[in-house]
Amino acid sequence: MTFTVRDVDGLSFSVTDGEIVEVTHLPPALAGLERTTGSITLDGVELANAQPDRIAALGISFVPAGRRVFGDLTVEENLTLGAYRARRDKPLVAQRRERVYARFPWLASRPKQLARTLSGGEQQLLVVARGLMSDPRVLALEEPSAGLADDAVEALRQALQALDAAIVLADNRLSGIARAASA
Repeated sequence: MTFTVRDVDGLSFSVTDGEIVEVTHLPPALAGLERTTGSITLDGVELANAQPDRIAALGISFVPAGRRVFGDLTVEENLTLGAYRARRDKPLVAQRRERVYARFPWLASRPKQLARTLSGGEQQLLVVARGLMSDPRVLALEEPSAGLADDAVEALRQALQALDAAIVLADNRLSGIARAASA
């Protein structure tokens, strides 16, 4: 799998399974949220200016900056929303949730807690975890470490490094995390 961006808001890069590429910013066009004159392809299929639902259906998860939780929903409900496309397959959603709980154990202890009652850093980790619930082929993250304590940044770093997905990351605190896929 290869995700390639050419001349989109000043960015050009390619990333494959298991790689992490660091970029200066994440243009909303990567998720279909803005139009672009550049090119965005997944395995050679052009996605520039495609509808956001089509981009998501192909396995691209976009986690924008900010603690965008659904405050009146529980931690578990927020996570379940991340697996919306697989919602009818309850065992699959449960399996994905358990994987997220293993990566972020504090979530497992708070499944019924309302998201708005979490600290800012906890909300930020919940947003990242929700992005993982779609089991993305490409995970695009914008400033996921914002507001996190140093130990939470390290937990996030480890979680991202353990993923097999292609990762596009715009985050100053996680600089140096870039890696090429192992052969």
